[in-house]
Amino acid sequence: MRIKPTFQQPQFKGYNCILKDMYKDGVLPSVKIGLYGGQLSKYTVSLEHIRPASKGGSTTLKNMALATRDNNRLRGNRDINNYLTSTMLYNYLVQFQNLIVKYKGKVFNGNNYISNIISTLKKVGFEGL
Repeated sequence: MRIKPTFQQPQFKGYNCILKDMYKDGVLPSVKIGLYGGQLSKYTVSLEHIRPASKGGSTTLKNMALATRDNNRLRGNRDINNYLTSTMLYNYLVQFQNLIVKYKGKVFNGNNYISNIISTLKKVGFEGL
């Protein structure tokens, strides 16, 4: 009997964004905790969509935050109000305050990032602002 090989889907490697790349390359030393309060490491860090991709959220910096893989999976595409508190948000965003980083020919401005995340959270109806 001959067994035919089956086609294997390529494994999803995750979303890509300069934020995660900068973190993993060690150029964000002030960033130690993720959006939901979890301790970040280069092994646990993942990108969290503020507005989930499955609900039309883009994979752009204004819609992305760092979170642990476990916290990201826990939320899935459910309402952010059930997972994020204003204290968690403050503790996450304060890490980016006044941060200017040149990375691979681009400039990351932490204050602009904070403004964009707050704007996105308002659009999705986050109640902790």
